[in-house]
Amino acid sequence: MSPKYLVLLVGFFTEGFLTLLWFLGKESALITPTNKYYSLIDFILLSSALILPLLILNYLLFIRYPNQTRNDFLQTKVYPLCQILNIPSAIFISLIAGIGEELFFRDLLLNYLNISLGPFLAILLSSLAFALVHFIGQIKNSLPLILIYLVVGFYFAFIYLITQSVLICITIHFAYDLVAIMAYKFALKQKNNFTPA
Repeated sequence: MSPKYLVLLVGFFTEGFLTLLWFLGKESALITPTNKYYSLIDFILLSSALILPLLILNYLLFIRYPNQTRNDFLQTKVYPLCQILNIPSAIFISLIAGIGEELFFRDLLLNYLNISLGPFLAILLSSLAFALVHFIGQIKNSLPLILIYLVVGFYFAFIYLITQSVLICITIHFAYDLVAIMAYKFALKQKNNFTPA
């Protein structure tokens, strides 16, 4: 099986599992998610505005002010993934990640913890779970990266609680992942086409 199809398969099953957990939690009445609906214009403007801080954070941490840990992460995880994904597979991976992770971590876990423990602990614990799940089996060596994902988790939790819309979170997550993959693909292409004078 080619690496691209393996990535697609693993992504499909991983994010599908999170979506299944969301569905089971919703059906068992653990939560009663509230989803506020926005007009199309408001939805587009709000999603566009809310993605900017994530893109700026990504640029600052990984491009403008890199360090060895983040550089190793780019070289060993991100760039190899970006190399094997074409545009349709990048769209697919970004979409299923946005759907699965936002339904589970925000619409199910954050809601449940908010009802059980209050907003502060709900944001902290759901964001920590979001960060840790991205580094299963690598937690010890990935602490600086986990902190970055924790901040991203906080950001998505705040967006969810403020907008009361999992659709906005899904849209932002999808767009962020897709833009990041395409930007890194472009950077790799530029790097590979560079020939010193």
